[in-house]
Amino acid sequence: MNIKEIYRDGLAFDDVLLIPKFSDIKSRLDPVTSTVVANQVMNVPIISSPMDTITESQMAITVGEAGGMGCIHRFMSIEEHSDNIGILLDYKSKENSTIPVVLTMGVGKEEFRRLKTIWREFGSNIDCVLIDVANGYSTSMRNAIDLVKNFTNNDAKVIAGNVADGSGYLYLAESGADAVRVGIGGGSICKTKIMTGFGLPTLTSVASCHIARLNNPSYKDVSIIADGGIRYPSDLVKSIAAGADAVMAGGIFAGTS
Repeated sequence: MNIKEIYRDGLAFDDVLLIPKFSDIKSRLDPVTSTVVANQVMNVPIISSPMDTITESQMAITVGEAGGMGCIHRFMSIEEHSDNIGILLDYKSKENSTIPVVLTMGVGKEEFRRLKTIWREFGSNIDCVLIDVANGYSTSMRNAIDLVKNFTNNDAKVIAGNVADGSGYLYLAESGADAVRVGIGGGSICKTKIMTGFGLPTLTSVASCHIARLNNPSYKDVSIIADGGIRYPSDLVKSIAAGADAVMAGGIFAGTS
């Protein structure tokens, strides 16, 4: 089954298996798992979600040290958020580390104040700004991307989302996003599909966005982040096989040290 069939049939992770092919790999250490997301080189294509039960400074440090990216959540005061970013940067400086530093914000006046306050304090030390809303295929998201790009003089790389299909991906790519979070209603604790009736299996969403990117080569560098519904290691593998550059997860980090 090819990627176009995944999108056409609306398939979820449990509906698909990858067919083993010939391999001349001699060791599990041989494959290269590095990727690039919003201009950030990552040795491991895994991102911890900006959920209030998942990622604060310690998780961002730990995931970053392991080669991935941690996105500190925004569900705290601006002062607490600034402190968390400061802890991450202090660690990065002391360890001479390349840990990505991501500033997460929402949309609206108070969230723009969050951006202004934290950016003015840490500025170019922030690698990416993640704009976090349930449905990123919206005018408010496009306006937020414009605000971030203008305020930072285009210094900030923007991760935007979430979207459910290729049309949403193209809308955010056209709006100036450097990476797009893909997945609505597929997360293990996501209530969107239950409360609203909206959603799409994450694997199908990723396949749709990958097809859209292939058909629009001018957006070949706009990263696809599969977000939601990851329960097993195989789900990460299937996401990448369907076209994701990296995978964002929350539940697999919950309760870990």
